[in-house]
Amino acid sequence: MNKNNYVTKRYSEGFKLKILSELSSGK
Repeated sequence: MNKNNYVTKRYSEGFKLKILSELSSGK
């Protein structure tokens, strides 16, 4: 359960970075 939570957290972080990158390049 701890490992799964860690993976989900990392996925969320990567997803946020991806959106931020797209928004930055979109400006």
